[in-house]
Amino acid sequence: MILVFGALLAISIGVLIALPVLLYPSLTDLELHDVRSPEARVQLQQAQGQLQNNARGILLQAVAGALVLIGASATWRQVQVNREGQITDRFTHAIDQLGSDNIDVRLGGLYALERLTRDSPHDRSAIGSIMTSLIRRRMPLPDNDTALADELPWMQHRAVDVQTALKILGRRPPSPTEEPLYLSFTDLRRARMGGGRWDGLICRRSDMRDARLQRSRLSGAALDDADLRGARFVSACLRDASLRGARLEGADLTGADLTGADLTGVHSDESTQWPDGFSGTH
Repeated sequence: MILVFGALLAISIGVLIALPVLLYPSLTDLELHDVRSPEARVQLQQAQGQLQNNARGILLQAVAGALVLIGASATWRQVQVNREGQITDRFTHAIDQLGSDNIDVRLGGLYALERLTRDSPHDRSAIGSIMTSLIRRRMPLPDNDTALADELPWMQHRAVDVQTALKILGRRPPSPTEEPLYLSFTDLRRARMGGGRWDGLICRRSDMRDARLQRSRLSGAALDDADLRGARFVSACLRDASLRGARLEGADLTGADLTGADLTGVHSDESTQWPDGFSGTH
């Protein structure tokens, strides 16, 4: 950048010296031959010199303006480079924190990633993938678990980092390039996901018994074959969601928007609470 700036400066000086003379060349003796008065000759030469000076002044202002713009552009570029470097360092540090055995350090890493979703929109999709990967790794479906959901502590008590990640994902800023969140085959029993933005969520065959999803946005979500017994979907938006084969015994869908939802093969019973005027599909 310094070499380029130096080259431009040298070119600019050359233009300042040469161009005014080319535009307004000095009067020759031949051109002044017919001017008899010495005073008139001097005045003509001075006028021609003034034209050169005026042209040089205009060029100097233009060059100065161009150099200011170039300098500002270089400064802005350097600021951007420094900012990208800082974001990369913050991202790397946050990922390192997620691998800590200390729960407080892991929580710090999650909140650091949340701040990055605001500061770096193009990293939002990657951060969403990292958080869902953490949740799936920490909460896989249990093998042969016959425990009732209401015998389990709430998610924030048995896996506070998972509950925090869910809270952060539910309130993440929208992004035109974001990909659907993938939480299939995950143990989300008694998780609190209410009021979150879960449009397009892929959560097939997950155990979501007693999960709290009231007032959540789940448009286009894929909840096929999920265990939703006792889950609360009060006033949730489930437009065009797929719940094929899902278990809805004891689920509360009061006030939920099921417009366009696919309820083929769902399992429900008399304890399932449907929206007013909706009888469900059995």
